Amino acid sequence: MRVVGHSTATLDDAPVLALLNQLGGLEPTSPVTRWSEPVPAALLDLVRRMDRERLSLLRLVRHGPAALDLRGGGENLLWLAAVVAAERKAPWEELAAILQRKRRYVVEWCGGDGSKAAVKAVKEYRVARFTSAELRTLRERAARPKEPDRIREQYESRNRELLEYPFYVAATRKLAGKRLRDSAETRDVLQLHQDVCRLAATSKIDDIDAQLRALQRIGGLRRLHDELADRLLERNEPLPRDQRHPPPPLRGTKEIVPLRTAALLAHEGRVMQHCCEAYHHDARTGQAYLYRVLAPERATLELEPTGNRPRLVQLRGVRNAPVSPETKRAVFAWYDAALAEWRQRQEQRRRKRQGPK
Repeated sequence: MRVVGHSTATLDDAPVLALLNQLGGLEPTSPVTRWSEPVPAALLDLVRRMDRERLSLLRLVRHGPAALDLRGGGENLLWLAAVVAAERKAPWEELAAILQRKRRYVVEWCGGDGSKAAVKAVKEYRVARFTSAELRTLRERAARPKEPDRIREQYESRNRELLEYPFYVAATRKLAGKRLRDSAETRDVLQLHQDVCRLAATSKIDDIDAQLRALQRIGGLRRLHDELADRLLERNEPLPRDQRHPPPPLRGTKEIVPLRTAALLAHEGRVMQHCCEAYHHDARTGQAYLYRVLAPERATLELEPTGNRPRLVQLRGVRNAPVSPETKRAVFAWYDAALAEWRQRQEQRRRKRQGPK
């Protein structure tokens, strides 16, 4: 399939879907990339991140070019529509007609609430890897859009064992009644758990699940995190090979510098005395982007790719200490300006793909 603006055509040789995961690492001159060049970059990136129904998404856009309109802030709905179409074996004519209507009708066709609130819930749901677990949660958001606690729902869907950990049960009981997306304490709990899992994988600790199940309070989780981080810092191993990571979505500056290699990540972790090195796998696969902050004070920040924009998820000082208000203002000012530039580049690319009207 070729996609140019809203026009589609069938290639003589169908693409091998297994190659989708390799396209990003191929040389530009490789003949393997020739079939993918006319496909919008945002659509190709979405397909690469899916763990199921990849071919259905490509067929969806081929038979219903109006689906391309969902790329702008509607990747989640585009993904959901492709999966539902495959499950129902819906006629392409019916689906093409649905995709030309307003998004709330598309959500309703996919089994959702069919309201503006459902469209907003689907749009704002933070999908990172487009897995089956995230698909289940996305469907729940479409069906019950007014339910709060989206951050917790998303993380629990990918980490079902959390519901069996005493420390997590205690945390959710303590935070009952709070909107978790506005709760710094809850975000800290989820981030701590994620970092502990990263540290355990980096240090090849096999019994981490048993250690987590033994924790009764959040304080125990913080102590475990610090112990694993110290163990990583004390290994005294040579810096890893200089493996390049994907380019970050937001451009850096002289004061905010992207960490583009494994060696730079390891060096940042040792200088800042935190677990930055444990992010190597996520950074290498484009699931996280880390930057070194040099002014107004020394810090490290993390960006996370989401469905519609890169999101700033962490800003930490030495040993994960909070940064000053001045540093926060400086970093957020950079983030807003860099994000505006990123959106402008995305719009320019979209117009270039569509061509003159």
